[in-house]
Amino acid sequence: AADRTEPEPEPVPAAVAGESSPSEGETEAPAEPTPTAEPEPKPEPDAAPANDGGGSRAQIAVRSAYNQLGKRYVWAADGPDTFDCSGLTMFVWARAGVSLPHSSRAQFNEGRRVSRSELRPGDLVFYGSPIHHVGIYIGNEQYIAAPQTGDVVRIKNINRRDWTGAVRL
Repeated sequence: AADRTEPEPEPVPAAVAGESSPSEGETEAPAEPTPTAEPEPKPEPDAAPANDGGGSRAQIAVRSAYNQLGKRYVWAADGPDTFDCSGLTMFVWARAGVSLPHSSRAQFNEGRRVSRSELRPGDLVFYGSPIHHVGIYIGNEQYIAAPQTGDVVRIKNINRRDWTGAVRL
């Protein structure tokens, strides 16, 4: 057997990954010219502006909130295994590239205030006077929150008597 002096074949592009490749020693004439460059990567979901509300950053935060369901509430915890309410919202929005303070009252002063009728997934919802609770709205009058000691991160209904307001980041 003679030494091979040919360069190693290029990796198969993702668009044709399901097709079989020729075995070693076989040759195959391509139907189309082989691309010389990698296909352009798709934009990352978090490349959208932070204050688009319903855009991809909000989607990242909401997906991250769903991933925290069932984790224990611990006062002053900000993840990744335990959370308090503002620690949870701070954690999930950080996954989308948005920095928030670790305080529900301070988070109420971030972003733009929105009415209950304007709510979109990703908006922060606040409760109490003074504010003492925050969660992340997920749609259909529901939000994800780390509610209280002895509980876990869960989905709750936004309709509470102590509703204060909402903020879009």
